[in-house]
Amino acid sequence: MLAIEELHAWIRRGKRGPLLTDEANVFYDQSVIKQLIPHRNSMLLVDSIDCINIDQRAVRGQRKLRPDDPGFDGHFPDAPIYPGVLLVEAVAQLGLTLLSFLQSGEVIVKDEFSPPQVRATHIHHAAFVSPAHPGDMISLYSQVVSDDYTMIALGQAWVGERLLSYSLCEVLINE
Repeated sequence: MLAIEELHAWIRRGKRGPLLTDEANVFYDQSVIKQLIPHRNSMLLVDSIDCINIDQRAVRGQRKLRPDDPGFDGHFPDAPIYPGVLLVEAVAQLGLTLLSFLQSGEVIVKDEFSPPQVRATHIHHAAFVSPAHPGDMISLYSQVVSDDYTMIALGQAWVGERLLSYSLCEVLINE
């Protein structure tokens, strides 16, 4: 577990620019993402991964918000806004994809890797800065802060240069 001062420092980091500024170095679609995490439709919230930096323990992915996305159903009928909690879930899922890469030290998906069973245990902080709408292409970022008994990850969601949300979440990984 991180000290409270460290958690606050990571939260402050989430307010700044994107966690990863590297150029694209991979392309993994949902078929590969399904090898890395246990989530499935309609709760698989990451469409693709395009950048992994093992040294920074960070990853970037995307999610296209389709107008028929279940998150918009009733939220809100005349002015649809994507629920912030689903942005938090999306960056948490993206963070989980890093487990395979951090274990192997490579940005390739090993055939023998199987997704771990996970359970969210704590949202240390979440802030929703700007709304997301149907048609938005969201860039998701996640950086593993700690992966001892639990994994703590800092996440961000952006549309272009507009920060939508940032969060610091913790999950239990059953191995």
